[in-house]
Amino acid sequence: MFIETNTENFLKTLIGYKGKEIVIHYNCENCDDEQVTYTEEIDDDMIQQFTDKKEYMVRLECTNCNKDTLFLKIPYIQGIELM
Repeated sequence: MFIETNTENFLKTLIGYKGKEIVIHYNCENCDDEQVTYTEEIDDDMIQQFTDKKEYMVRLECTNCNKDTLFLKIPYIQGIELM
């Protein structure tokens, strides 16, 4: 199930699905192409990083422009997919 999020409700959505496995859909900040993360479990660390810094540390290579995304920033996130 895909859950569309925006900046205002993203953290509420994460907290509501704590302990669940998700894939995050986001846009590459370099080329704006839609990308997805690997399957991740929502845990306290993820929630804390998004709460404190509005970003989550990852290392994902864009399949379109091949540049690395080092931080998933909330404004670039389209939504989450529950696994």
